[in-house]
Amino acid sequence: TDSLLRVLDTVIIHRTHYQQKKEARLAIMQQQMHSTTSAIEQDQILTRLFEAYLPYNTDSAYQYAIRKEQLAHKMNQPDKVAESQINLAAVLCITGNYKEALEKLQPVRSLPLTDTLLQYYYHQARTIYGAMADYTSLPEMRRHYMQLTDCYRDSILTLTNAGSLDAAIVKGDQLIVQRKYAEALSLLKPVFDTIALGSHNQAIVAY
Repeated sequence: TDSLLRVLDTVIIHRTHYQQKKEARLAIMQQQMHSTTSAIEQDQILTRLFEAYLPYNTDSAYQYAIRKEQLAHKMNQPDKVAESQINLAAVLCITGNYKEALEKLQPVRSLPLTDTLLQYYYHQARTIYGAMADYTSLPEMRRHYMQLTDCYRDSILTLTNAGSLDAAIVKGDQLIVQRKYAEALSLLKPVFDTIALGSHNQAIVAY
């Protein structure tokens, strides 16, 4: 344990170096954004920028999600509008604005959704209600939010392929909530070993 902590201390000391490398990658994407006039390419780059900033800088993630929404309306593509609104809900949830996050999600269900977008919608609803359950001090409201969380988690599982990474993450989450910790570990440990070292997905499974 002591040697692992020393390794962790070393990583923390070099935090600025890792931050500079990340900023350099983001700068390249930003340059690509400015150098193209294709709306399709702009949407793809904005999506990558949003995903890169979401766990890193919520202010920037929010701004890129807004730009995605504006571009989606300009392109007149309802699926892109839906995706950008779910993106905005994700940022609002992370920043603790649960009411506003739910308001962003509400109109999404009236839009045409692919299975992928529907899964994303369910995932975000599950995340919001899960956070609300975690932070409410009222037992009755916590039970209500947990029931909604369970429903949306079940909905996600109906759309995921058995054996996929998404299915393992959601099923692992379900087992943890049910306090079946040994079963959750036995499911997630083999999955962890198959994911690319240092990837965001590996961090999620590790957590």
